[in-house]
Amino acid sequence: MAFAQTTVSISAKVTTSPTGNDVDDAAIWIHPTDPLKSVVIINDKGPDTAKSGLYVYNLNGVLLQKVYMYQPQNPDMRYNVTFDNITMDVLVCADRKSGDTAFNKIRVFKINPVNADASGGFLTEITSSAGIPTGQTQAYGHALYKRPSDGALFSIVSSYSNTDFTQIRLQGDGAGKVKGTVIRKWGGSDIKGDMCEGICCDDEIGYIYICDENNQILKYWADPDKNSNTLVSSFAKTDGIAGDREGINMYRCDNNTGYILMSSQGNDQIKVYDRVTNEFKGTIVPEGMKDCDGVDVTAIPAGAKFPHGFAAIHLGTMAGSSYSFYDWSDIAAGLSLNAPCDAARPVVSSVTTNHVPAAKSENIVRVYTSFDQKKKTVKIRLAEKGRVRATIFNLQGKKIKDLYNGDVRNNGLTLALNCNELFSGAYMVEIVNGSLIKVEHIVF
Repeated sequence: MAFAQTTVSISAKVTTSPTGNDVDDAAIWIHPTDPLKSVVIINDKGPDTAKSGLYVYNLNGVLLQKVYMYQPQNPDMRYNVTFDNITMDVLVCADRKSGDTAFNKIRVFKINPVNADASGGFLTEITSSAGIPTGQTQAYGHALYKRPSDGALFSIVSSYSNTDFTQIRLQGDGAGKVKGTVIRKWGGSDIKGDMCEGICCDDEIGYIYICDENNQILKYWADPDKNSNTLVSSFAKTDGIAGDREGINMYRCDNNTGYILMSSQGNDQIKVYDRVTNEFKGTIVPEGMKDCDGVDVTAIPAGAKFPHGFAAIHLGTMAGSSYSFYDWSDIAAGLSLNAPCDAARPVVSSVTTNHVPAAKSENIVRVYTSFDQKKKTVKIRLAEKGRVRATIFNLQGKKIKDLYNGDVRNNGLTLALNCNELFSGAYMVEIVNGSLIKVEHIVF
């Protein structure tokens, strides 16, 4: 019986020139002030080592910069990462061979916006000279997770086999570089196929998605402090998928909705899933795509050509080792998805932080959070009776709504978070109690 599905064919708006080798994955970066200066970073992993490395293209598909690497794997980027009190955008990838040490390094690059439209200087490596081991015999898949509660950055790495995944904490080394430490290994026994490469992390809601290539997508908690290595769930087991489940990434809306895109390599299709429920939504057939490895997608508007974001999709070695860029508007309309959300580029939070000495802050306002998905409540214990205002913000510092604004006659209150603007994920709650202010991160 044929598999019934909603399918849409989409045309490419831009195609990059081929690199000449085996192109794999990509990372989209949106410029902070001029979307037309945004870029897509693509990795070429060989076999001709003279051509392998990271390639930086503008939104017209023009090559701006190449950074030589032996065999880079799965670049990923995050905005506003702080190392040693310096905040920057970063690109991170695995290197299957770094110098004379084979198959086990993480490479970290600072993104320089001032050089976004220049012929070089966009990426500057800031990896510690000691190197960052992946904890794998041979690194394969890679993705980043940025923890909302404290901004900590982690690499997630899979191996070229069905061994455990590793999670690496990336931190400043005190000398302007970045070091890394493996902090957990888990999940190898969950792999039913021969290997996993495609990985993406939902920072806001808190999950890691890993493609078990021959079988399904595995879903885990991303925060290592949860002390949970148990498989949360799995999906993408049928849905008309043929061959390997390869590239995976996420169309992220500010209200924590959106979609997950995954390449079905064997039949040259992209499968689309709901970000929150993981429900299958339909199939994309991109023009020119053959044997696709990687995909990235953004919900941030990127100029007149991509007014509601776009997807960058690997065309495959059979199609010349290039990438094409596709307008999200075509995808959303073709699959009857929710209206494009036009997400904001993440910024350093502008929410006011605690204005009183840190030593006293813990005794002033205490916020307790309920992780019950159904109740969605915040419990607050106050040091002073009287006027209280509690406001909830997203992690970009955008106000969502006031939860409470009025007098409190005792030392505490419970506030319901149920409203149409909120979905499961991470937020900030600011509590103003008289002249005292405190901000707490919550995840539910």
